[in-house]
Formats: sequence, C-alpha cells, structure tokens
Amino acid sequence: EVTGLEPGTEYCYSVAAVNAHGESDKSEEACTKTITLAPQDLVATMESHSSIVLEWNPVDGAERYVVYKDSEVLAQFVTNPYYTVEGLTQATEYCFTVTAVNYLDGVNGKESAHSNEACAKTDVTIPSAPQNVVLVATSPYSVKLTWNPVAGADSYNIYLINGTKVVEGIQETEYIFEGLTPEGKYCYAVSAVNTKGESDQSGSNEVQTPLPTPEAPQLYATATGPATVELTWNAPDFAETYK
Repeated sequence: EVTGLEPGTEYCYSVAAVNAHGESDKSEEACTKTITLAPQDLVATMESHSSIVLEWNPVDGAERYVVYKDSEVLAQFVTNPYYTVEGLTQATEYCFTVTAVNYLDGVNGKESAHSNEACAKTDVTIPSAPQNVVLVATSPYSVKLTWNPVAGADSYNIYLINGTKVVEGIQETEYIFEGLTPEGKYCYAVSAVNTKGESDQSGSNEVQTPLPTPEAPQLYATATGPATVELTWNAPDFAETYK
C-alpha cells in the first residue's frame, strides 16, 4: 500500500522482479486515481414550491458528483458544484448529501465520503380547494362535515352555500354543527387557507336532519259506558301517528 498521496490525483506505477541475478524489465504501467475528499459546505436553498437548489464547494480531482435525498440517489452524473432538485411537494422539508467521484464514467469511479447534510423546506402556493367533502346528519340536531387534507394548507374555512362564512381557522379536517333544527336542510362548502391566500370553495352535498323520536304520550282513560272507555292523550312534539 502506497501512502502519503494527494486525494483525487492520478498515480501510475510499474513493478520489476528482482533476484540474485538481477532485475527484470518493468511491467506495464497501472494507473489509478485516489479517492477525492468529501464535498464541503453543502447548502440547500428553497427555490419554489416544488424545487430546491443545492450548492457546495468544488472538490479537487472530482470529475462528477452524486446527489442523495435521504440516502436515495437522485443524480449520478452532476459535473457542476450545484444542482436543482425539482418535482418536490410543497411545504415539505427535504434533506440532501453529496459525494464526489474521481472518474467521469460509471465503471471506474469511486465515491468519496458524504458531505454534510443540508435541509430546506419547499415554498407554498395558494392551496387547492378541499376534495371529497361529505356532510352527514349525526342526530336531529347536528351534522358532521368532513373533507380530505389539502397539501400546504394551514387551516380551513366553512361557508354557507350562499357564500357567507360561518366558521374560520379550523385546524382539523372535520367539523360538527350542533343546535340545528330537526328536518332542516343544510349545505356547506369548505376552503383551504395558508400564508399565500385562500383556495376556491369546495362543493358539498345537502343533508336533512331527521325527526327525533317523540316522547311517550300522557294517556288518559275515561269510562263512557258499561262497555266503553274513551282514551285521550296529549300530542308529543314530532309525533306523526299513534298506535
């Protein structure tokens, strides 16, 4: 093993055989490059809601770089000390490392150790309108509104179908309206909100609250003859028929 060499530098060697009678001719030369040092000062910078720019110091002797995202190879033949990662999800943090390779081809090249890890979070855009908005009656006096989470949303607002805002700043993806009227018809729309603005309002299905079970009537029995009895009772709220 030859020691004390420079990183990322090509060295060539030949060998001769020796005995008591002399020294052989030299062998053909064998050349190789030492492994480069790891890239230094990797920085990740948010560029947009779907891209992050990576920059690092050039490495002496490196002919290309390999970019990693959470140990997954993103690009293997990067020849400049910068790279733009695209196609990312908004409002999401990503972490990266970079290695340097001493050969341009993919056969002989050997990677350096990994650089420092650099992380950045993608920007946000105005969120899209919530999807799969469902309204269900949960009792004669309440309805439950649910919807799918929206990427990049910080909160949600709820509107009547006529555009009047009735609830704002909801952190969850559901809301229960209480104190409603039995047999009432209700319809709501939802919007998603973040620092960039508010989405369009979603659509919604209409739901009608059911009638509650009536209370038991107060029954009165009065004899009206030797073989007859008259039954009377009060009329409880929400009763439709009697038996």
